[in-house]
Amino acid sequence: MYGGLPYFYIMFSGMVFGVLFSLSSVHWLSMWAGLEINLICFLPLLMSSGSISETESAVKYFIFQSLGSVFFVAGSLYSYSLSFTWEVSTTLGGSVLVLLGLLQKLGAAPFHWWFPGVMAGMSWPMCLMLVTWQKLGPLLLLCSVHLYGCMFLVAASAAISSLVGGIGGMNQTQARGLLAYSSIGHMGWLLFASLSSLELVYFYFVSYVLISCLVFIPFWYLSVNNLYTMSNVSDSPLLLSGLISMLSLAGLPPLLGFIPKWLVFMSSVQYSSLWWFLGALIAGSLLSIFYYLNLTMSAFLSGKTCMHVWSNSWPMYLFLGLLVHMGGGLLMFMW
Repeated sequence: MYGGLPYFYIMFSGMVFGVLFSLSSVHWLSMWAGLEINLICFLPLLMSSGSISETESAVKYFIFQSLGSVFFVAGSLYSYSLSFTWEVSTTLGGSVLVLLGLLQKLGAAPFHWWFPGVMAGMSWPMCLMLVTWQKLGPLLLLCSVHLYGCMFLVAASAAISSLVGGIGGMNQTQARGLLAYSSIGHMGWLLFASLSSLELVYFYFVSYVLISCLVFIPFWYLSVNNLYTMSNVSDSPLLLSGLISMLSLAGLPPLLGFIPKWLVFMSSVQYSSLWWFLGALIAGSLLSIFYYLNLTMSAFLSGKTCMHVWSNSWPMYLFLGLLVHMGGGLLMFMW
C-alpha cells in the first residue's frame, strides 16, 4: 500500500534519523530538531493514502505535536536564561515545561485527550507506527534528561494515564479507539518504569511493540474497524490470534504482556519511594483486563469461532502467536 510511493523510503529513513539524532544529542536544540525531523517525515506517510480521515488526523497530529514543541522549547529557553547552559534540567520551572512538552508529544495524561481522536482516522499501519516508533523518541528523552524535581509529576501522570486507559476503553466500540486507550494505559506503566531504571523501560517497550504487532496486523489483514464487524470474521483463526494478543496486551497472566508489568511492580516496590502510586496503575490494568476478557470471551465462545479453529488443527500463525505469548511469559518467569 505504501511501498509503491517514490518518497516512502526517504520519509521512513528520515523518521528513523530524527529519533536517533534526538537520542544522541547533548543539548536541547538538537533534541528538538530531531523530534521535528521525525514529525515532518511522518506527516507525508500519514497523508499518503489521500483519504479525508487520514488528512484530518495528520492536521490534528501536527497541531498537538507543535504544541508539545512549544512547551519543550519554552522550558529549554527558560533554563538557559537562568543558568546559561545547554542543560534542560538545571531549573525546576524549565524542567516542568520540558516535561509538559514531552507528555504532550507522548499523549500521556493529562494531555491524552487528542490521542484517541487522531488515531481513529488513521490506517492500521499508521496506527501501529503511532503507538510504537513515534513514542520512542520523546519517551527515551524523558528518561535520559533527568528532569530536576519532576519525579512526583511523572508518577502522577503515570497513575492518571493508567486509570484513563482503563476507564476510557470500557465505553469504546471502535477497535482503534480501544487500542488508543490501551496505549495510554501502557504509557502510564512506561512512565512509572522510567523512575526505576532505563533497562526496565527498554524491556517493557520492546515487549509492548512485539505484542502490538501481533494485535494490529490481524486487525489490518481482516479490516476490523469496530467491535461489531468482528462477528463477520469470527470464523478466522487470525482473529482469535489477535484476541489472545489483546489479552496479553492487557497484562493477563501468564501471557507475555504480564511480565513487564510484574517487573515494574517489583522494581518500584523495592527501589522507588513513590510505590504507593502503584494502586492506580494496577486498578487501570484490572479495568483493561475486564473489558478485554469480555470482548475475547464473547468472540471465543461463539460456536462458529470454536468450530472453525478446532477443526483446522491449530493453523501455524495461531500456534506461533500462542507460542510467543505463553512461551515468552514462562521463559521470563523462569529467568
